[in-house]
Amino acid sequence: MHPLTRQWADDLARFVADHRAARPPRAVPMVAAVSAAHEHILGDHLAGWLAHDLPAVRRQREALAAGGDVDPDPVILCMTSDWGLAATARAVAHCPPGTVLALTELEFREWSKRHPDEGHRHHVNHWSWVKLGLPPARQAEFAHLGAPADAILWLHRHGTSGAGARDGLTCGVWQWDGSAATLLTASAAESLPGA
Repeated sequence: MHPLTRQWADDLARFVADHRAARPPRAVPMVAAVSAAHEHILGDHLAGWLAHDLPAVRRQREALAAGGDVDPDPVILCMTSDWGLAATARAVAHCPPGTVLALTELEFREWSKRHPDEGHRHHVNHWSWVKLGLPPARQAEFAHLGAPADAILWLHRHGTSGAGARDGLTCGVWQWDGSAATLLTASAAESLPGA
């Protein structure tokens, strides 16, 4: 990791700590089964991404660095919602210190206003969050997956930016039955704007 990247990452980590001390992530009341399923989806996804996709992301960054102005060894930012912060923090706790940070999208946006990293010179973003319960207007978009019309659907949105050819976004669709979530598809296209 280049010294400027290390400084940028260390400053971001301090900002996040200070931000949480001043404005702790909001407590979101959830039924225990919903919370457990939500954390399972996010935790399993991120553990798999760190183990299987991150090595390819790092190789892609090395290739980008050969012909550009990016650090070949960037800090990896794993962004989520307040709801997913605990699961995300547990997943990245196994990474070497200072190489992967768990933070909320709001924390990153606040940081980026003052310390932008145009062109992802110092970092790669990986985001992952679950939208619990689609409004009825959105249900029809996923009818082809075979869920009943009155099913409760969750969207697991995740993606990566700053990794060149490895950039992308995906939407998994889960069906919630009141006690467990079942994956309907790991990769769905969303056709409606503003979801």
